[in-house]
This record gives sequence, C-alpha cells and structure tokens, in this order.
Amino acid sequence: MKPARNKYYSLFGYKNPVFICVEGHPVRIKGYPEFEFFYYLDVWEEYRIVEATCGLAVGPSSDVLTETKEAAKDILDRAGKKKLAKHIRESIEKNGLSPRYRGAS
Repeated sequence: MKPARNKYYSLFGYKNPVFICVEGHPVRIKGYPEFEFFYYLDVWEEYRIVEATCGLAVGPSSDVLTETKEAAKDILDRAGKKKLAKHIRESIEKNGLSPRYRGAS
C-alpha cells in the first residue's frame, strides 16, 4: 500500500465515525517501525498521535509533543504489536481504510 502524499486523516466520531483530513506530520515511535503514525495539533491545541492506515488515535493528547509521543509508546508497549495489529484490522473492517491509502498509487 502506497499512501497519498502529504495527506493525513484521523477518524472522528463514535456511532458514525468519519475520516477528517488533518494537518499531519509523520512521527516514528521507537520499536514500531512497521507501523505508520503521524501527529497533528487538534482544535484544543494539543498534539494527538494517530495510526495512519485506520485513523485511530493512540493515547491521550497533550500540549507537549514529546509527552504525547511517550504516552503513545507506553500504551503501545503495554498492548503489544499483536494487539495493535488486531485493533487496526478491526477498525479497517468496521470503518474502512483511511482515505490516505484508498486509490493512492
């Protein structure tokens, strides 16, 4: 899967979730090189980290990017790669693939 350039989408909503294009920036999380994450500044001016293929946020937001990244890594480490992959797969089955990847070439 090759992503659309410079386009990032976060999944918003609970009952009827929708993908919203956000001003995202790629971010690496140590220990998870096979996953694609990005961060963006939300409407409350807090950083949020999101998994790019399904649009799900990882961990709490914070007004400090390093804190947000550390919190996301802590949650990922506790869950493990298998559980992360399962959540991604289930989200894609329920909500579809992020528009970042749909029809991208």
